[in-house]
Amino acid sequence: MKYEVSDYIKEILWGIVHCAEANYAKVVQFKFTKGENQYYINPKRDLLITFKLDKPIKFDFPIPNLETFLSGAAKIDSDKPKTTIDQIVTPQKRDIKDFTGGKIIANLKFTHDHLLQTQKLTKFKTVNLMGDSRNSELRFQNHYWNYWIDDGVKKIIPLGKVSRKFRYVLERKKLTKLLPTDYQLILREEIVQFQHKHINLYFKPEVKWVRKRMREWERPDKSVSDKDLKNRYKQVGLI
Repeated sequence: MKYEVSDYIKEILWGIVHCAEANYAKVVQFKFTKGENQYYINPKRDLLITFKLDKPIKFDFPIPNLETFLSGAAKIDSDKPKTTIDQIVTPQKRDIKDFTGGKIIANLKFTHDHLLQTQKLTKFKTVNLMGDSRNSELRFQNHYWNYWIDDGVKKIIPLGKVSRKFRYVLERKKLTKLLPTDYQLILREEIVQFQHKHINLYFKPEVKWVRKRMREWERPDKSVSDKDLKNRYKQVGLI
């Protein structure tokens, strides 16, 4: 039994390859799952991508190297599997539930322009998705001691109105390979979700604060009281 992969689905699969590689997947494995709904999870299990096929497939088909598959003929024949299913990293029902469940904290617009800014701001290591019960923002920043240190070097981009306090921290690099389009940004209790039509990308943040009381930002020099030590820290660029 054969299945023809459309150019539209190939484009989505290439997007999965680029996004997975940005999320530290050395080899991107994938399994076509019988039916319409498809799932990808990276080896660290902190990224889940789901999408729908334009035409259902009638059998499972594991692919050990998705990039190699797409670079070649990209043909699917149930009689010629590339590997066995037990050799592929696939999401379990528990994984899917953990990523897609949970209370929604905020629902915002993440535009293509936001994505372009995320790609351009290469001097920053992290991006904070933040809300203060009124407004939300993307806060690009580096951290020296902990996630609440404000070293004064940052870039803030408004996101939209919110009614909750929250903060999710992601590595900026992980978001640079999203498909170039507008997204609905859905913040769940444990997960950051980017949605475009039927395509969903779910990220586990490095750290997050939702239920806990939000802390104030701290400047490094406030934690040092000795005058000579403070001058030395300034000389070496720590504060």
